Amino acid sequence: MKYIILDTETTGLNGKIIELAFMVIEPRNSFSTYQMYHTYCYPGDDTPIEYEAMATHHIVPEMIEDEPAIENTMEFKLLNELNTPENIMVIHNAEFDLAMLEKAGFKSKMQLIDTLIVSRHLFPASAMHKMQYFRYSLGLHYLEKAFCESHGIPDIKAHRADGDVVVLQLLFERLREGKTDKELIQLTNKIPLVYRMPFGKHRNMLVQDLVKNDKKYVRWMLDKLPDLSKDLRYTLNYYLNGEVISLF
Repeated sequence: MKYIILDTETTGLNGKIIELAFMVIEPRNSFSTYQMYHTYCYPGDDTPIEYEAMATHHIVPEMIEDEPAIENTMEFKLLNELNTPENIMVIHNAEFDLAMLEKAGFKSKMQLIDTLIVSRHLFPASAMHKMQYFRYSLGLHYLEKAFCESHGIPDIKAHRADGDVVVLQLLFERLREGKTDKELIQLTNKIPLVYRMPFGKHRNMLVQDLVKNDKKYVRWMLDKLPDLSKDLRYTLNYYLNGEVISLF
């Protein structure tokens, strides 16, 4: 069994992958091996990099214009070789990255741990659940240099796929404290409760308190707002009825 800690950078929210990085961790009896894989890839002439994406990852067209398509990279081929049910893939916001990988023809067969979902379960009161937020709020940035030096990994850059993989690995280790892989996989497949109301006249109010104090408004939202997120609808029903009546 191996862990595949993965991150991508893309041309935009609805675009294609232009950078792929993953760390393969193979547990041994007395130690684990760590191997980093990283590649740039060309998304095609029909998919330019959006400026909003450039502002985040700082990858500009000139950096990838001579790179191969993702399907032709050694790293993508290796990822397909690792795509077996005994392995565990770890991603932050897996829905996004897996959708991007599917555009390239990769459909995961691995077990999944989504650190975004898990962190929402384990740190519900956190102001944010973005990976870079946890990088600082959990003090992970103090551990990066020693981790990279001990495993022969170059200095990391925030918002780049290989740098984010290092942060993701450190976050994964923090989430694993006191938890088994099986428990984290189960949490990944369980809808997390929304801690604070994200919009409206009760914005930032604890959802549990909102349901306790204004059941009429909660029932109105459930009945009249069909676009409520799956997570919020689940949470409102959970606190209103003690169980989920409908997720949709």
